Amino acid sequence: HLMKDVMAMAIQALFRGRAARRRQVDLKYHTTAVIVIQCHFRRRKARRFVLKGLLALREKRQKQWGELVERLHADLLDEPRVEIHVASLNYGETARLMRPRYQLEQAQHLARVLRAVDDNVHVVYVSPMELPEDVVDYYRRLLSLGEAGSGDPAETPRQSRIGRGARNPFGETSDDVLPGGAFTVVVPELSDRFPSSAPLAQVALCSPACVKRLRYLAHSSNKAPVLIPGVSSGWAEKQLALLLNTPLLGPDPAVASLYATRSGAKRVLHAADVSVPSGAHDIYDEEDLIIALAKLIAGRLDVQRWRFATDADNGKSGRAFLDVASLDVVADLRAEKRKLTQLDIVRGEAAWCHPDVQTLARRKLLRALRLALPLHCVVALPGQEVGSNWAEFAHLITQNGCVVEAEPANVVGRCAVHALLNDECTVQSTQDIVLDEAATSTLVATHPASKAPRKALEGATKSVGNALRALGGCPATYFTVEYVVFETDEGLRLWATELEVGLTRLAAGHALHICVAGCDDRRATYTLLPQLSGPGIEATSFATFFKLCRKHGLAFDVEKRRGPVVALVDSLASGVVGACVEGLTLRDALRLSLDFLKFIRTKLDASHLIHREARPEDRDVEFVRFALERILKEEDSKNS
Repeated sequence: HLMKDVMAMAIQALFRGRAARRRQVDLKYHTTAVIVIQCHFRRRKARRFVLKGLLALREKRQKQWGELVERLHADLLDEPRVEIHVASLNYGETARLMRPRYQLEQAQHLARVLRAVDDNVHVVYVSPMELPEDVVDYYRRLLSLGEAGSGDPAETPRQSRIGRGARNPFGETSDDVLPGGAFTVVVPELSDRFPSSAPLAQVALCSPACVKRLRYLAHSSNKAPVLIPGVSSGWAEKQLALLLNTPLLGPDPAVASLYATRSGAKRVLHAADVSVPSGAHDIYDEEDLIIALAKLIAGRLDVQRWRFATDADNGKSGRAFLDVASLDVVADLRAEKRKLTQLDIVRGEAAWCHPDVQTLARRKLLRALRLALPLHCVVALPGQEVGSNWAEFAHLITQNGCVVEAEPANVVGRCAVHALLNDECTVQSTQDIVLDEAATSTLVATHPASKAPRKALEGATKSVGNALRALGGCPATYFTVEYVVFETDEGLRLWATELEVGLTRLAAGHALHICVAGCDDRRATYTLLPQLSGPGIEATSFATFFKLCRKHGLAFDVEKRRGPVVALVDSLASGVVGACVEGLTLRDALRLSLDFLKFIRTKLDASHLIHREARPEDRDVEFVRFALERILKEEDSKNS
């Protein structure tokens, strides 16, 4: 019996062990399955929760955005307000990386602080770099110009209507009470940690202390706040406006991305029914460019020059020019056209437009253009000298797209019209402009515009403003339209060539004129020099620069409202300044501008050029001098 009991116990132990192990395996399997099911369920639940929260946040922000747009539709710009200026240049990454002085270009909008000359406006300027106290004090004295002091803002007493210190970005000081006509400079605390190619709006958005300070300044008084972006507002400006609960004086970023391209700008200009250059857009391949150019040249043999510009960033990434006079095939086609016109008496020049004739002409052009473009195109890329670099430009065409436009012959001049689109389109100022050799930046601007009738400029600009409103997403904004004026057999003609949505540097420079002139008279004359670069400026201290200006009689005369007023960017360390030269007449302003340039070339630059190699930006002063001399010669020929 004892053996039977032992055996029974062994059998039971074996059975129970196997049963226990089987139950353990089953339990582990079911537990793992339960964990997997629970994880999957919780993941889906969390995803639904997050998506629901994001949808609610999106709806909340969309509702908030709609309320901000409604607040902008009200008479916001006619009442006391706080203007928050974030002059961010929202170019594409390629254009930003190609521009070695991108951060400095954003800083050149510092003249916006002079909009505080209006006692109902307090300007909060977000700067991409730390500003020295001398520069801030200089602009404070400019605001007090005409109330006290001598003819030079550098000597005007420090007491002015804007009260105590205008700059303390993050500290809560007595400056926090916003006085009328004051300005405050805010510098994002993380600006030195971002690359120099980062847009200012994104840097400010990622700087918590900066956002907190801006929110406080926007709502610490009973004035209505408004956020004024740079050219082509982007997603960062919209997010910043929502965080600050401040209306954005600009288009919806989803719509602004269309206006920022040259193709989108041409669509707006076409919708406005204004004359534009002949051309083609939405080109994204070199072969497509050659085909489109062959069609254009075959149909417009009278055009001497064609311009190619990258579609993105409104052509800031690069431009190229082709003079067809250097192509033998164009000369042959022109001879064939004259011969065909003489043979076909009935149709005349219309015979050249026959489809069969056009097809043959395009075939000849296609063969010739594939070889001619790399050899005869003049390419202008940011940060590089103008030359032949077709391979790099062709790569940009693939990345950003391209637009082809005709350059008119017998150009009389170019004009820029700055306007504000609100309940109605209001023209702020008109200027005659002279572009650089790449046609990407303005060398000289003179006020008022005289190359074309003011009524024609205003009428065309108001049509563009109405088209912007009709296309939607743009309730109120500043915008600038550039025109080219040229002569034809029928008289003067006007083509709209550029559209920039936002407060441009030239429009901000007009605020400098209003500040020093004391009024906004459309008949007042001044010369605006947006950018002057030179090694002598870089090597001169702030106090020495203004001392030399006074010594050579280049101080601004408050009583006569005549003379140059310098637009500073920093404490001259960058070697870049601007100037607004007020004159009694346009000839007077031009002569004073030439004197100011002569002072920079002879008294500042000459002694420094021998110590280092000349850089491409050092030629800015020479280009500006040539442009001023040409304008002055035209003015002398008019009066003679």
